[in-house]
Amino acid sequence: MASYTTRARVKQALRIPTGVTQQDAYIDDLLPAVDELVNGYVGVASLTQANYDETHDIMPNQTWLALKNLPVTSIAALTDDGTLIAATDYYVEEKTGYVRLKDSGSFFTEGIQKAVITYTGGNASTPSDVIRAATMIAAAMFNAEGHAGFDTEKTASYAYKLDGHPSGIPALARTMLNRRARVFGFGSAGA
Repeated sequence: MASYTTRARVKQALRIPTGVTQQDAYIDDLLPAVDELVNGYVGVASLTQANYDETHDIMPNQTWLALKNLPVTSIAALTDDGTLIAATDYYVEEKTGYVRLKDSGSFFTEGIQKAVITYTGGNASTPSDVIRAATMIAAAMFNAEGHAGFDTEKTASYAYKLDGHPSGIPALARTMLNRRARVFGFGSAGA
């Protein structure tokens, strides 16, 4: 998995000089956790390009599938109840991730795990807003480590309050990632 941020970016955000290396291993340990946190929050396996296999449950009269990983760059195979569907019989909305059957009277076979699709999805490179959000998350995780279990603290002349959001993602990073979040209606989520 490609990391959405780097040690150098996190150190820059934390104002740690490049020559100071005592925290490097700890920052390196944070990077995979940040990737997983971002992917979980957005609801995808990865925001960078990869190949995916998804199995979908089909509701009555369903003519579409909502793929999880955007943008969709190519479809390798689509089957309905074990039958391969020709590429000429469906179209793909690359940006939204919807695959729709072309014929007005065509429906996927109703049932559990009836449609299977193999495709390539995700961005060719990590988008700049994701890099920035991941860097903010890593810096917040680094800073929160010394305050584990506290969301506020106050002494006579000093006080701080951590964001405290259950996701562990700072507010600005959440705002940046929200536009990439996948929300699925009933019966449309891929497995």
